[in-house]
Amino acid sequence: MKELKASNALLNKKLAEERRVERERLKKEREKEKERKAKEHAQKKQQKEKEKEAPNLQKTAKQPKKGKRAASNKPAPKNKRVKKCSNSASGGNSEESPPALPPKITSRGRNITIPKKFR
Repeated sequence: MKELKASNALLNKKLAEERRVERERLKKEREKEKERKAKEHAQKKQQKEKEKEAPNLQKTAKQPKKGKRAASNKPAPKNKRVKKCSNSASGGNSEESPPALPPKITSRGRNITIPKKFR
């Protein structure tokens, strides 16, 4: 009985040792896989950055180098209104304007002045 118990204990220790070794081996494999994935991820990230920067590099190469910003153009001058001149200054046809009408008077006897735009 003691021998059986001792052999079982020895067997259990041996199995435990094998399981521990297997766990360590799997742990090392997981670490290696993790490192490999990290490297791949870093490479993909670096490649993506290069692709992102490529159009910017092309744009800067194509753009002509300009100096200062050009000033904006002045607005075109507006046509000024032509002032009408009196008939005597224009020469030729001088028609006399009709004589001024007598001022309108109210019932109280005061003069009514009509604004120029209604004359």
